[in-house]
Amino acid sequence: MNTRKAQAHITYLGADITQDIAPFLMSMSYTDNGANRADDLSLTLADRDGRWHNMWMPENGDEIQAEIQLENWYGPGMNRVLACGTFAVDSLSLGGPPDSISIQALSYPGNDAIKNETHTRSWEVVTLRQIAARIAASAGMTLMFETEDIRYDRLEQNQESDLSFLASICEKEGVSLKITNHTLVLLDDRAYEEQPPVRTLTRGESDILSYSFNRSVVGAAYTACEVSYFDSTANRTIQGAYRLPGSSGPILKLNERVASEAEAIRKAKKALYQKNKEAQRASLTVMGDYALAQGLTVQLAGFGKFDEKYLIESARHEVGRSGYRTTLEIRRVLAYV
Repeated sequence: MNTRKAQAHITYLGADITQDIAPFLMSMSYTDNGANRADDLSLTLADRDGRWHNMWMPENGDEIQAEIQLENWYGPGMNRVLACGTFAVDSLSLGGPPDSISIQALSYPGNDAIKNETHTRSWEVVTLRQIAARIAASAGMTLMFETEDIRYDRLEQNQESDLSFLASICEKEGVSLKITNHTLVLLDDRAYEEQPPVRTLTRGESDILSYSFNRSVVGAAYTACEVSYFDSTANRTIQGAYRLPGSSGPILKLNERVASEAEAIRKAKKALYQKNKEAQRASLTVMGDYALAQGLTVQLAGFGKFDEKYLIESARHEVGRSGYRTTLEIRRVLAYV
């Protein structure tokens, strides 16, 4: 009989412990994050005899590799593997009774200096790619750069960690930053928004277990953005603006350092995008689907005026004694990019 099955596969410090851990494993969840967050892994283990908070207790920084292995998931003989990646143990907690251990691990490098060590330095005549490449190299990571490269005359890093500094630049430029599987990733959400949906999730037809929607107009319904900066050296004000075609309404006004009108317009367009993308969000839990990943898009149907195309901002895949489920945090794709 071809039974449908989902199973966690765990490698710890280079050793396959899948069978050893099976009697204790209550659940494993892997979250494929975006929005300047690391991917994370969580293991919940029954600890009836206390071994997990004694001789088997993991140490911070220990490396874990995880997969979700699917057998006959989409039909007889249709096996799939979701490679979750490599993680470093970040924290653990003990609860009870009955005793259980929760192990949290993140996709940061084991030494995590990229997020904990602070630096003060000036970056002069440099591009975004060069900054990201230097930070990735110092953390022992590779770089995946899938966005527009931008040149800066001068940037100041003042008592900030490399990750915090880079994240602040990416936020202003409308670039998503993440760390996954020893790779520092910079990507442009707008390019991903243009891709066709990988799934259409239809109310009453798809395996949707729960859903919630939120629409907000407070701080997320601007029709234009104006950027201005007074250059004291040249004794002049530099201005630039971007307005959504055929629109009228609230204007987002920013005072930011710019060197030209073209730069002001570029920053205005990106700032408007960053604000307005928060306007409509949803959370969905579906039967486990390994193909749903951060950065992909889905189309919703059967939800009335919420029926639109959405970008997956995070996908949490959880496998345990209750089966395999995927929870999506999504936001509406803007009509303009």
